[in-house]
Formats: sequence, structure tokens, C-alpha cells
Amino acid sequence: MPELAQSPQKKRIPTWRWAWMGFGLATLLWFGSSVYFQRITQIDEIDHQSGTLEESDIRSNNQSNMRKLMVCQIGAGVLALASLTFLVSQTDMRRSRPRTGS
Repeated sequence: MPELAQSPQKKRIPTWRWAWMGFGLATLLWFGSSVYFQRITQIDEIDHQSGTLEESDIRSNNQSNMRKLMVCQIGAGVLALASLTFLVSQTDMRRSRPRTGS
């Protein structure tokens, strides 16, 4: 009977990689959202100068964008905190004490 091909064992992603992915995503979310909403504000200002948008529309858009930016930054903070908590929870904090003969 021919031997069945053994399936390769799934490699487990190390804990520190999970944590760094979380930190990387948090950083991307924090800075990426800031840059995105700055660009949106610039586009609104250009539209206002060309006469496409009214002043009240710009104020409401800016207020809406600031709320969205705040949610993105809070989410990034939570993700960074969760990554840190995960990393700390996976470390072995117990010290091995040498046994003394009694």
C-alpha cells in the first residue's frame, strides 16, 4: 500500500509578529486617517473657492470629518492597547526558582 503524503504542519505565527501587526495597523490607521481627512479638507476648500460649496456645507463637512477622524484615532488607540495587552499576556512572567534540597 502506498504511503499517504503527509500534509505539512501549519506554521504557527509567533506572538511578537501578531503584536507587531497590530501595532502596524494601529499606526497606519492613526496616520493614514489624519492624512486622508486633511486631503478631504483641502478638496473642500478648493471647491469652496470655485463656488461649488457653500460656507455652511464646509462647516458641516469639517464637523463630520472631525468626528470620523476621532473615531479612527480612538480605534487605533484601542488596537495598539489590545496588541500590547496581547503581547504582555503571552509572555511568561513566572521565574523558575531553583529547588533547594530539604
